[in-house]
Amino acid sequence: GKLEEAKKNIRDASECNGRQVPDSILQGPTVTEKMSEAEVTVDKATVLDLFNTKLMFFRTINMGFQWFSVTMCYYGLTNASTALSGDAFGNFLLSCLIEIPGYFFCIFLMDIWGRRPILSFCQIISGVSCVIVGLLSGVESVVGLQVFLSLIGKFGASASFAIVYVYTAEMFPTSIRNQAVGVCSLIARIGGIVSLLLDLLKNFWGPAPVFIMGCVATTAGFLALLFPETLGQKLPETMQDAYRVGEGNKRGICSCTCVSPTELYKEELKEVEK
Repeated sequence: GKLEEAKKNIRDASECNGRQVPDSILQGPTVTEKMSEAEVTVDKATVLDLFNTKLMFFRTINMGFQWFSVTMCYYGLTNASTALSGDAFGNFLLSCLIEIPGYFFCIFLMDIWGRRPILSFCQIISGVSCVIVGLLSGVESVVGLQVFLSLIGKFGASASFAIVYVYTAEMFPTSIRNQAVGVCSLIARIGGIVSLLLDLLKNFWGPAPVFIMGCVATTAGFLALLFPETLGQKLPETMQDAYRVGEGNKRGICSCTCVSPTELYKEELKEVEK
């Protein structure tokens, strides 16, 4: 639009400074540059690309279900902690404190064990704990076991909450990463709402809320095994890269990479030393 005017201003400035302007600056974009711009334009993705192909459709639905399950269990167990037998205030405090080891669990094992096994393991642990807590509801002789299992479930939900953000960002390409995380976060809010509505089912069966949360989390844990492992993989830039995530990665569920803390956090240690 104003290319000629820009060239004139550059020439005037160069004459004023007694300098010569390189011809390359005044030339228009080359054919190669135009092709690159065209490729970038073509590669622009929208939120609909999350559902365009069968692979991306099931991957998006599965990840959305993971977020739904994690949020429902996280807030559901937090609210249910005050309804357990024993001191309501003490149970709620323990439910909050158990989140700390859950986060540290992810921090130290995320780059050793991998994203997929941690998410699957924590979801299943959280789900099974919820199911058992629900079945033991009302049995006064096992109050301590109920509280303990509730804390194990909250531990798994907290760890899953920490890993699901990283896993989602690594599974979807840069061109649509924000939209993917936004869609999953939207589904997660629905899970938070459902966790409160489940409390109404107590009128029909007391253990129903915790039991249902446990079944959903356990199902999500097994579905997480269908995801590709992203540990050690380059972040996908385009939709084509996203389709190839996990290709050639032979890491199993029990595979671990032994890395010393110094090697694992060498970049952070360099910053601290500065």
